[in-house]
Amino acid sequence: MTISISPQRAKPAFTNREAIKGMLVHNHDLGMSWREIILDNFRGSPVIKSGTLSRIANSDYEPKKPNIRRALGLPEYINVSACPDCGGVHLSRRRCPDYPVHPLLAQIRDIAIPFLRKCEEANFGERK
Repeated sequence: MTISISPQRAKPAFTNREAIKGMLVHNHDLGMSWREIILDNFRGSPVIKSGTLSRIANSDYEPKKPNIRRALGLPEYINVSACPDCGGVHLSRRRCPDYPVHPLLAQIRDIAIPFLRKCEEANFGERK
């Protein structure tokens, strides 16, 4: 059996592993071999092996290698640094929201700021 592939055909743009898994299971249930699925849907990519497709279709495997993810049309993984204080990932470079406040800053927040507000209110009241 020969399968012709047009060079203008765009590679599939899958957004998640479940979409790929559904397509693989559907095509394999129609009687296509894993190699035929590679030729038909992934332009015969030498990066994708038939065992990889079988593993994706039959288990919860998600490829981690960037070249395989690119060939499948999945977004690539990016490395991010975890917060040394809480272990989470923060979207801003500010201080960790779970990090305890320094006692002096807590005292300023709880005592000095209300005191200064009362002083401002008293001063503004005298000028009128």
